Amino acid sequence: MCSWAASTPRSRAPGFDIDNVLESGNLVAVEGVYSGVHGGPLMMPDGGSLPATGRSVSAPFVTMLEVSEGAITSHRPYWDVAALMAQLTA
Repeated sequence: MCSWAASTPRSRAPGFDIDNVLESGNLVAVEGVYSGVHGGPLMMPDGGSLPATGRSVSAPFVTMLEVSEGAITSHRPYWDVAALMAQLTA
């Protein structure tokens, strides 16, 4: 996610619209949509980068948080990467 956040510097602060938050014991699930403008290079898995396109993008996400003693101990984000790439390369 760090690479994605760095590549969308003009995202609405903070760029996340939260739709649902569910809690059960020490687990929290957060569902929403991330929106931003691709204004910087995006690092790719092969080590290359996709230059800024200036395109607006949005993608649904779910992130799972594990909490212990008031601190997040685990963060597992799930994104529709194929949808993001389709918006950037269409």
